[in-house]
Amino acid sequence: MQILVDADACPHQIQKTITSIARAHALQCLFVSSYAHFSYQDFQKDYLYVDKSSQAVDLVIANRVQVDDIVVTQDYGLAALVLAKGGKA
Repeated sequence: MQILVDADACPHQIQKTITSIARAHALQCLFVSSYAHFSYQDFQKDYLYVDKSSQAVDLVIANRVQVDDIVVTQDYGLAALVLAKGGKA
């Protein structure tokens, strides 16, 4: 089980909270964001940057999610893909 985060629209304070929860439960956590949202604050977390094309972040998360993974997103389309693959959105 891991936590995947659609980090493009996720505030840094929420990212810190997610990281804290992941550590407390010994879960791997991956933040996925486009280069358009690059921040030096992100170096202390596990971050994956993708190009800024439409839906690039969603596609990366949808391709990586596995059964019982947790995905944090505000995107209904991505949430539907996650649920169809057995993940929790």
